[in-house]
Amino acid sequence: MYKVLLVDDEKFILDGLSNLIKWGELGLEIVGMARGGRKALEFLAVNEVDILITDISMPGMNGLELIRKARQDHSDLKVIILSGYNEFDYLKEGMGLGIENYLLKPVDVSELMHTLVTLIEKLETSRPSYDYTHDIHIIRNNTLHRWMTGQIAASEWKERCGLLQLGRICRYRLAAVIRKGDYADRVYDELVKATGDNHPLIYRDFVDDVAIIYQADNRDQLSNDAQSHLRELLSTAEQVEENQIRIGLGQVEETEASPSHSYDEAKKALEYFLLFPDERIIRYEMLNLSKGMVRWGSDIRWENYIQLLHARNTAELTETIQEDFSRLQQQEGMLPRSLWRIAAEITIRLKLAVQEVRPIEPELLEKFSDHLEFLHNTVEWGELMEALGQIAQLSVDLLQTPNYSPVIQQVLKLVNDTYTENWTLMQLGDRFHIHPVYLGQLFRKETGENFAGYMNRYRIEQAKRMLRETNLKIHQVARDVGYWEVAYFNRQFRRYVGVSPMEYKTLV
Repeated sequence: MYKVLLVDDEKFILDGLSNLIKWGELGLEIVGMARGGRKALEFLAVNEVDILITDISMPGMNGLELIRKARQDHSDLKVIILSGYNEFDYLKEGMGLGIENYLLKPVDVSELMHTLVTLIEKLETSRPSYDYTHDIHIIRNNTLHRWMTGQIAASEWKERCGLLQLGRICRYRLAAVIRKGDYADRVYDELVKATGDNHPLIYRDFVDDVAIIYQADNRDQLSNDAQSHLRELLSTAEQVEENQIRIGLGQVEETEASPSHSYDEAKKALEYFLLFPDERIIRYEMLNLSKGMVRWGSDIRWENYIQLLHARNTAELTETIQEDFSRLQQQEGMLPRSLWRIAAEITIRLKLAVQEVRPIEPELLEKFSDHLEFLHNTVEWGELMEALGQIAQLSVDLLQTPNYSPVIQQVLKLVNDTYTENWTLMQLGDRFHIHPVYLGQLFRKETGENFAGYMNRYRIEQAKRMLRETNLKIHQVARDVGYWEVAYFNRQFRRYVGVSPMEYKTLV
């Protein structure tokens, strides 16, 4: 694993960063968290570190000074800068020091993930002499993405255009987005080498799709030239990648539009590959978006799903779901969003069906949420079918997991149904006619933790869900999960999550 050092003068920022993403899944390990530049240098003097993630504005020794001193003894150290200030001078000096990216607080999770994945690829290549022009491309990507999503002021955009050699900005622009994949990598590599006013601007967005920005002062010419260029890309793709390339194309717009409607339209067009998997280019202007929601309830065989789930028949359950979706795909008026809603409804119903049979631990139920998030971001028909198969498999697997003893099952179900109540082992013993001491020992043996700890963790998991999915205030969430004292809720939340409820809400 590559070793990461986090540096910030605020402890809650360090705690938040450490919990922001699953570092281990990326092949990264946080080996230290230093509160300030001097402590970071002391840590670097005696520890091996591959990646330094540091705040730029800190008392005593700021981030730029830390980077300069650290590079004296650690020339290969990779650096990501964090800042609460969008200061252009800091950016220019950071670029001169060879940083990987300059991220604004609060940190965008997708942007940080994209930077880390790119950085890991760079570390794994182990090139003897590193070309810092690659860093410029990362910052260039970030700048172009902010421009197209309306996150950059006109004055900063003008400065960065000159610094990053983005060329002349024309009156009209048109965005195309290429679905991530092997050929998208080739397109990006080829176009990023091209320079001059006749070449489009290109960048990777934060889900790793390739965005191409065509520009011209003549609206009609822009549309024709862009489509001609994209057909050329398709022609090449057919020869080398067996038609794997997929492109969404927005509509021509005024360059001053902020954020870019054309970019959003190109991304929306990509969603329609769920309905038209054999197409290669989908133009937003050709989509009929005025049709209402279709009626799909009668085409879903809910009772069959539940029967097959109870029979633990994963193969037939998966096949039945996929057959239903194939019919839905062919319905006139069907929209990608409709398919996602149906997939989400199936996921939720299977989850509830599992819970009716047996109580499920919160961390296992969280897997359904992970699948829902994946479904929301799926635009490939094959990926959607695979995800539905995984949801069917998860549901059956949870039913096949060895059961708890009958009394512990009843306790867990009671907690699931009434977790806002302040249950004690004495009350539970009276309710289920078992000595409270023995019940406590049995609960720890079967679940791996004491009852009070389980109750607190269960409540905190519900609180996390509410903070993610609702706009409730902190004190309302505390009451809704059973904590009447907000200060105690905050302490318990920090104990189990590592950050306060407010910090967690800003991170998600």
